Amino acid sequence: MRGLLALLLGYVVCCSIVPAQAQMRARYDIWAREEIRFLNQRVAQEPEDARLRVRLANALFNDGRLHEAREQLEEALRLQPDMAEAHCNLAVLFHRQGNMRLAREHYEAALRRDSTMVEALAGLGALLSSMGEPEAGVVYLEKALARQSRRLTVRFNLAVAYYHTGQYSKAIQHLEELQAADANYPGARLAMARARYGLGVQLLESQRPREALEALQQAVEHAQGEAHWFYVKGLALMALDELEEAAEALRRAVELEDTFIPALHNLAVVYNQMDRNEEALVYFRRVRALSDDLSTLEAVMDASYHLSDLPR
Repeated sequence: MRGLLALLLGYVVCCSIVPAQAQMRARYDIWAREEIRFLNQRVAQEPEDARLRVRLANALFNDGRLHEAREQLEEALRLQPDMAEAHCNLAVLFHRQGNMRLAREHYEAALRRDSTMVEALAGLGALLSSMGEPEAGVVYLEKALARQSRRLTVRFNLAVAYYHTGQYSKAIQHLEELQAADANYPGARLAMARARYGLGVQLLESQRPREALEALQQAVEHAQGEAHWFYVKGLALMALDELEEAAEALRRAVELEDTFIPALHNLAVVYNQMDRNEEALVYFRRVRALSDDLSTLEAVMDASYHLSDLPR
């Protein structure tokens, strides 16, 4: 009965919301079609006006008609090859389609014509970061943010680029400023957790376990995390000789991923240090069962696992 009631309530809620969304979409479609119709007429009357074609391309792009938008932008550039806005909009279109080479070409062409265009700076910065060139991406995103500091998307992409360069403190700084402006910015909470995790690993590698533990704890608080987050927290606690807390963190890692050999092994090590030898033996045996290259229990107990092998 309760399950049926839940289904009925779900149906009522959906029926009350979907028509409203459909009406909003219908109104938008009517407006978009009218704008496209109007701009098509203007372009027919003034076919040599490159700016009119860019306006039409924008309307087509917003309506999802990317092929037609591309045609209009390419025609605008034929008419006015030095038009930075047309190059930038064409770059955005190619970026949306996943054509990174052409997107980069047109972002760069836009900036050669207008080196201060925020849309091109931000777009190229985000593109380079996604292409594995985050250091170059940071340069363009910093320039974009310097010109328009309230653009949250630019700040978020800059934080992501700093994360990928390993500058976790700077990533955290920008994410804090972003969340101060919009506490619910999409993706910011998880990005913050990842940045704090990366910082924690970095600090632990620098033999600063107390600071590492603080960053790792904040990472876990920002998001539920993954097994290796709790594993690294456990390593920090081991370095501080806080064995009960270390065992708790390592058990959490094993609960999340029961074949996580480094966590299983270090949990056994902690239990040994706590004189809980029977429990330690259970986990050493689990490691042996999972390891192809450790054929004996003695080899398992002599093994070690390094922090540098883990993902950031």
